[in-house]
Amino acid sequence: MDKIKKYLPLGAAACAALALILGLALPALKSYGETMSGWETVFPAEIMAIITTMPFLTLVLLIVGGILSAYVYLKPSKPTLIYVAAGCLALAGIFFFCWKPFYCNAAGQEYAKEMMEIIDLGIGCILAGILSLLAGGATAIYAYLSTKSNE
Repeated sequence: MDKIKKYLPLGAAACAALALILGLALPALKSYGETMSGWETVFPAEIMAIITTMPFLTLVLLIVGGILSAYVYLKPSKPTLIYVAAGCLALAGIFFFCWKPFYCNAAGQEYAKEMMEIIDLGIGCILAGILSLLAGGATAIYAYLSTKSNE
């Protein structure tokens, strides 16, 4: 059990990295045969000065959670950071499933209702959300096993 516990943060960091790659590269949103990758929804080409805030925050949470998980693996003397990593990864997983309303509301209130009807969540957000929640679960299990072994 100790061998599995030792590699849980590293596995969570790997899942977070894979979720980031899939979330940016695969279609995040789709409508009428057209797809938009995660990169295109976070950094829209129409207005290069604008970053879509909540999808960008989702990616930041995913990166922070992955880095903290890797840091806890490298330096296990900082076990409290794993709680922050678990929270970041779980929140990023939830936010991936909310990507559609985040993107539609960023377009403006007058267009949000129309866009919500024609846009569906793509495979990139679904896979990234599942991997993020899996990574958050792995870090939560590691945190639980670490506190249980310290008692």
